[in-house]
This record gives sequence, C-alpha cells and structure tokens, in this order.
Amino acid sequence: MVLRIFTYSNSIVMELQYISDNDGKQTAVIIPINDWNKITSKHQDIKDLMENSVRPKKSGAGQFRGILTAEEAALYHSYIKQARSEWDRDI
Repeated sequence: MVLRIFTYSNSIVMELQYISDNDGKQTAVIIPINDWNKITSKHQDIKDLMENSVRPKKSGAGQFRGILTAEEAALYHSYIKQARSEWDRDI
C-alpha cells in the first residue's frame, strides 16, 4: 500500500507493510526506516514521544539472580566441578 502524508511544505510517499493475525485483522504497520527518519526530522512532537518512551534496560547478570534454587545451583556446581576434573591438564 502506498501512503501519502502531507506536511507543511511537501508530501512524503512511502510503501507500508501490514502485519495481520490469523484472522486477517491488521495488528501492526511497518514503516521503512528512511521514511520514518524523514517524518521524525520534521515533527518535534514525534521526537519528544520517542525520547520519553519506555525502553528496556540493558540486561545484566543481576536480572537472573534467584532464578535457580539452591539445590539446582549445587547440582550445576557439582557438574561443572566434575567436568573440569576430566579435562586434560597436560599443557
């Protein structure tokens, strides 16, 4: 589908792609990145929304803390210890 967006001084023509669910209901739109950049360069309100949007935090080891029970952790440590003892140490 071709969409024409009219701005103050000119128009932007872009090829949009739609994502549909199993029932054929459109659930999302994909805007080509070059077109998106043109739009955001002309509209400060969109830039403001993007800057204030919630973005996921970068992951770190801390997010996995507490996932394993103490028993599971002990089993993993035991397995790792056994596996390391099987390595050939003659370097």
